[in-house]
Amino acid sequence: LTSGAVAGYHFMVFREDRAVTVEEEQRTVVREVIVVGGTDLAAMIASGTKARVQRLGSADHPADVATADEVVSLLATETHERVVVVASNGHFELFPIGT
Repeated sequence: LTSGAVAGYHFMVFREDRAVTVEEEQRTVVREVIVVGGTDLAAMIASGTKARVQRLGSADHPADVATADEVVSLLATETHERVVVVASNGHFELFPIGT
């Protein structure tokens, strides 16, 4: 009786662990980032993520390091494959593209 209970418990734990692993594997990773704004921000995003980064716009408003760190940490939790980051005067907005 005890062996059956222990085997049942291990099966339930195994099944729960397996479900968590499948969810993590299905998580969407940002693959492409379009940065509208500073050159520095685009370079920092490229070095902080595995995403392909394109930059549009002028380099009139360079982003500070704190903003770049915030953007990279936000991209790590993003659920869309493609996003646009608009940076200006030390602030940024992130817009997902698609579903």
